Amino acid sequence: MLTFIILLLVPDSTITLNDVYHSIEAYGNNLYLAAFANNCVHKMGPLNELSTITFTDDLNYRINSFALTPFVLYLNNGRTIEKYYLASGIKEKVFRTKDISSFIVLDNEELIISDRVERELIFLDFLYKRRLTISDISIKDMYHADNILYTLTNNSVMLFDEHGNINRTLEIPFASSNILVQDSTILIFHEHNEYLYIMHDTWQIIELGISIKDAVMLDQILIILAASGSSLYFYDLSDLIE
Repeated sequence: MLTFIILLLVPDSTITLNDVYHSIEAYGNNLYLAAFANNCVHKMGPLNELSTITFTDDLNYRINSFALTPFVLYLNNGRTIEKYYLASGIKEKVFRTKDISSFIVLDNEELIISDRVERELIFLDFLYKRRLTISDISIKDMYHADNILYTLTNNSVMLFDEHGNINRTLEIPFASSNILVQDSTILIFHEHNEYLYIMHDTWQIIELGISIKDAVMLDQILIILAASGSSLYFYDLSDLIE
């Protein structure tokens, strides 16, 4: 499988942040930022103003990853998925396992969780009970779009339907830690690298010129949280998304 550099992208804009962050998510037209250990998540509005969602008194709460719905903030602290209700401030544990590498919240509030230690892909129903478990699979990251679950393993991207059937497997001849999908176009990257890979007919390399901590897509804008954790870079990928 061939790879080659297709473009050195220059960011359309940048934002310098006042704090250091570990992860970034997009929901609606807003960005959400979290430090690795903190008691809150910050919401960035359309004018780049920040507001705070405080979900615990523990300043050292570990935030491996998080996800938003209209009424709930879901938190992954590595072993537990917790559900924080934005209106009431109530927080509850909904699932616990040994080592959660990634999780997805579907539109119907069902969860999909990957357990790194047990090597399981776990599908939960809306009551957070197991409805399907796929064993002997080590998943590093996941993305869900158009009823397709995209899973990143050590050497491939595997596409699953809602019933856990594999629709397609794409080999990747390079180490990656994260996956994004926009309009069925797959992008993968490894934390701290200065480039990412995009799948067209083959994997192609996009040079960014900055080290990546985390990234999200908002429409066709790629937003990079720099490895420093204190800057955001915005790239228009509209010409590269099929």
